[in-house]
Amino acid sequence: MVDFRYHLVSLVSVFMALAIGIILGAGPLQNSIGNTLNSQVETLRDSRDSLRDELDSTQAELDDSNAAIVAAGEQLLPGTLTGREIAIVRLPGADDDAVTAIQDQLGSAGATISANVTLTNNFAVSDQSTYRGALASQLSDYIDGVPEGASDDQIVAAGLDYVLRNDPNDANVKIVLGSLTASDSQLIEVSGDITAAADAIVFVAPDTYVVDTTDASADASAPSEAEISAQTQLYAQAFATSAGRGAAVAVGRALDDGDVLIGMRSTETGSTVDSVGTPTSAINTAFAVASEISGDHVVLGSQQGADQVLGTRVDASAQGEPSAEDSETNNG
Repeated sequence: MVDFRYHLVSLVSVFMALAIGIILGAGPLQNSIGNTLNSQVETLRDSRDSLRDELDSTQAELDDSNAAIVAAGEQLLPGTLTGREIAIVRLPGADDDAVTAIQDQLGSAGATISANVTLTNNFAVSDQSTYRGALASQLSDYIDGVPEGASDDQIVAAGLDYVLRNDPNDANVKIVLGSLTASDSQLIEVSGDITAAADAIVFVAPDTYVVDTTDASADASAPSEAEISAQTQLYAQAFATSAGRGAAVAVGRALDDGDVLIGMRSTETGSTVDSVGTPTSAINTAFAVASEISGDHVVLGSQQGADQVLGTRVDASAQGEPSAEDSETNNG
């Protein structure tokens, strides 16, 4: 048994230490500690104000740059797509504002939106692959230009392309469209009517499909990283299939390896535009569409894999043969 005096000595030592700390803190060390803390607070405050000023300055420069690009687009785009019909295909998660901005710039170039289609999750999720396989065996009888040995998903993508590039009143087109929009396992949703055969198709991807697998609180029902990778490959394959059948442009983000646009660019088909959602991206989309219709593939933007920051004016109107005006408008 420990002697009571031992406990008493321990308690006295603790109280003495506390008393010494209080005396020093209230006396000789008070000013030193206070001055140090005040100095650190002032330094942090100055740093915060400096960063805020830098942010404001950077934002002002960005706003000026965007305004200059928009002004350039207003001068360079009009008339380049006059008489052209463009179909829009949204991937799941594509931003509505980004799509609207793209449509506005296509309209400024003189184009008409012939179709506005959204891919449903069924278009690429793994648990619908059996259904897509059964559908592909039926669609192949109605779609022309399907290469021998095409996969089920390539046939489905060719079906989408077939619907958008041909006369919407054609009997086969109606059959294929009905199959893709069947309510039991709908693969695409069509907003409004498909009004004409498209001269080019624009695929709009979301910012990213990358999943943070380190977040333990993430929704257990969210798709795995492997599933998202598989879907990304199918979307890239769908774009490549469409680009192999006619003019096609993909718009998205190209920063991370998991971004859909990175996969689309890796197919080296069609034209691509990064920085989706920015004024530059919307204007570049119209440039890219005109280039595609004229027979040239371009890779525009400022992110991974891009060749030019800003596209070149190309006259791809339906009123005459496309011709590039390189001398005064190449801003890449």
